[in-house]
Amino acid sequence: MNLTSRDHFNNRAIAVFGDSITHGANCPDIPAQSYIGVVKRKLMQNYGLKNYGYASMESSMWNSGGRYDELHQITQNTPWQELRDGKLLGTFALQSQQKGDSLTIALREPYAYAYVYAAPGSGDFSVSNGGKTPVTAVTPSFAKEGKKGLRSEPIKLGGSAITITALTDEPVTLCGMGYYNDLDGHVLNNYANNGLRLVGISDEILEIMAKVDTAIFSLGYNDSHFPTDTAEFTRKIDLLIAAFNRHGTKLYVNDLCWNLPESDHFRSEIKRLAQSVSHAVRVPQVTEIAERELLDGVGAHPNVEGHGLQAAALIAAMEL
Repeated sequence: MNLTSRDHFNNRAIAVFGDSITHGANCPDIPAQSYIGVVKRKLMQNYGLKNYGYASMESSMWNSGGRYDELHQITQNTPWQELRDGKLLGTFALQSQQKGDSLTIALREPYAYAYVYAAPGSGDFSVSNGGKTPVTAVTPSFAKEGKKGLRSEPIKLGGSAITITALTDEPVTLCGMGYYNDLDGHVLNNYANNGLRLVGISDEILEIMAKVDTAIFSLGYNDSHFPTDTAEFTRKIDLLIAAFNRHGTKLYVNDLCWNLPESDHFRSEIKRLAQSVSHAVRVPQVTEIAERELLDGVGAHPNVEGHGLQAAALIAAMEL
């Protein structure tokens, strides 16, 4: 896989659009067992993918099996407010309200560099790593220049824990982290989070997410199973079709709307997305997941075996 075009942050990136399924729900070991984790491992083996371009500050998934973490585990040393807003990159953020508020991020595996993503207008904060003095302090030129999904300069890491501390009483709003071993290497941006719906992402953020060399689209379950304006879902699909075609994106479309008929509006629109983008592949729906009841009690999240089947279908479609 030769990623050539650059994303909003000048990376050669694969962007993943998804909800809790794509975050790794129902997998005790998200990197090893979730469908996107298995695909990422395949990309690492075949193409040397060494970086994670975007990982949500919503670091954990919960269900009857307990707490599951992907790349990092975030501990709030002082209370931070959770925000869900379609105008934020990743649509989720942690926000401090007081100078000195801090949180600690423990990494599951070592990386050479980290980035911090902050919301427009965020207050200033410092970042320290490995018990050292702060290695960077985010300034107004970074946090207030009015762009969407702002990102810090790369932070050289010297340990497995990162501490971020608010430097002002002005709210500090953190959206995500990026972890790199090769600053110019290929990256995976996983924008998935719990409960996400396509209609819940602002047009501006969708445009940023869609400016990418390769995309994996896995949204639709929550739109189809919760009250959603069908016309708005269609409008968002139209926006993505135009954006992906404009950027020449290579698109892979998963259909994760278990147990819905082909005639369902949301499944039809997902199919139209794949048919209307010039360089798109529709991943055949893995009907076995629903037929064999490889889902949790609410019928939303595949179990480990189901994630494995979905991974195999996507790997085949991507010819990895």
